Amino acid sequence: MIVSKHVTHVLDKNTKIILNDFEGKNNLSIEKFIQKQVKKVLKHDLLRKAKFLDYENNIIRNCCDIIIEDKDSFLSSSKEIASYYYELMTENGELESCDLLVASMLIRDKSYVAILKLDYKKMHNHKIDFEDEKFNIQIIENEIAIQGTSIKQAAIVEINSLETYDLFVLDIEAEKMEDDNSVFVKKFLNAEKIEDEAYKTKKFIRATNIWINNGIPDCLEAEKIRKVRNDMLRERNVMDLEEFSKNALNYEQKKLFKRFCEMYELENFTIDKTVVENKLKKRKIGTFSGFEISGRLEDFSDSMKFKIERNTDGSYDLIIKNVDFYDK
Repeated sequence: MIVSKHVTHVLDKNTKIILNDFEGKNNLSIEKFIQKQVKKVLKHDLLRKAKFLDYENNIIRNCCDIIIEDKDSFLSSSKEIASYYYELMTENGELESCDLLVASMLIRDKSYVAILKLDYKKMHNHKIDFEDEKFNIQIIENEIAIQGTSIKQAAIVEINSLETYDLFVLDIEAEKMEDDNSVFVKKFLNAEKIEDEAYKTKKFIRATNIWINNGIPDCLEAEKIRKVRNDMLRERNVMDLEEFSKNALNYEQKKLFKRFCEMYELENFTIDKTVVENKLKKRKIGTFSGFEISGRLEDFSDSMKFKIERNTDGSYDLIIKNVDFYDK
């Protein structure tokens, strides 16, 4: 991953827009900071693929194309992107003030433009100088950044893509609320999220976790249902919800699960094996008594290593078996 160019514009809805007249200085520290943020975005579980709407007249797409095709227009095109965001921000309370970072990048020999909304002081600092009636804004990595702070909204645009999508979109709060019409995606990017195999596989895993955790109070019963689901995700090419229901649930559970699927708009789907491999790699169990157990999912499924037993009072014992060493 190579950061060819980057620039930061300061967008505060309570003041006038501050557009940078200078490109960001590429040093090792800042390049690593940008690379780190882009990698986090691309690995985020709520990342979605999307297509631009009104392709020929789309402001963001056109600016991104120009950024890659004409290096001398990088600064002016980034200003157009920032100005458009600022205009929408002042009109709509949903968009928040931010430092908007635009970067031209090479990832595995493909050209991308990253548009990242940075939270000032939480993730980074910036320095603003006024030179010859021009603003020079340089970002400085915050060495004591607030722990757990991450980018909430971003777009990674692939240039001259031959894929079925044009860009990757991260819009965390909207995705949690299953809102496909957020201002960031619909208005600013003028794009539409794609429901591909990866998305449907993630959605099914996430939704069934919610249903099992909230609807199946019996831990042993819940374990049985999870095992059937995980085995089907690994062994089948298509997830048939009726088959899953038949193999995993009793009569009452089937009725509840059917209503749940209708509410969450779950349907049969082709399983994305890469998602399955990543999502079913590890497991973490937390208890109200304060203990937390984490490990490989295959070890939790091995009866020689882990077991759950029900006590007469309705509580459960989580047993880690055949331990020959533990770190003191």
